[in-house]
Amino acid sequence: MQAVQQTNAADFAKREAVGQPNIAMSRELAASDISQLSIDPELSVPLGLEALQNTPTSEAEDSLRQSLFVSAVRTTLRGHANAVGGAAFSQDGQRVLTSSLDGTARVWDAQTGAEVLQLVHTNEVNSAAFSPDGRRAVTSSLDGTIRVWDAHTGQQLLQMRGHTARAYGVEFNQDGQRVVFAGSDGTARLWDAQTGEEFVTLDGHAQPVLQCEVQSGRPASGHR
Repeated sequence: MQAVQQTNAADFAKREAVGQPNIAMSRELAASDISQLSIDPELSVPLGLEALQNTPTSEAEDSLRQSLFVSAVRTTLRGHANAVGGAAFSQDGQRVLTSSLDGTARVWDAQTGAEVLQLVHTNEVNSAAFSPDGRRAVTSSLDGTIRVWDAHTGQQLLQMRGHTARAYGVEFNQDGQRVVFAGSDGTARLWDAQTGEEFVTLDGHAQPVLQCEVQSGRPASGHR
């Protein structure tokens, strides 16, 4: 009997010795999780999960609980093959439109993070925006085009040329009838969003135009 007890004690001690590094690692991950809460909440959640999966210590459980409570991240949109330069919600908040150096703009479900559409150019997409009613999207690219798309089917509705500059912004006006573009060549241009006809070129800026919008039918632009 004494021999059996000694064997059991030895096995327990061995398991404890093997488990100590895992416990230490779990606690270290939990501490890293807590330290990331105010810096990168998105990173803190996977750190807490890893700590709990490593060894379910009380520290790991507490760190994950805090991460989930503090984190404002609801979903992550993954799929672009290069840097994402911009993102915008649709008016109803149900979809997100992103523009990327990978030559695409993409429409996403804001609740699930699922990719809904790809809007493809032949060079990097600098800027993208929804129309006010959410039915169309406009994109501008280094391929020299501004394109208007059906935001539900992905069908290209219009392709407009005439600019050779890098886009710093492209937007619909408030009623969705006009598209305005701000460019690095110091111009802003206004197009008819139904026909693709260019109405106005504003070319008085001596530096790149960084922002533009149409207010009450009149385009406005600005630079730093």
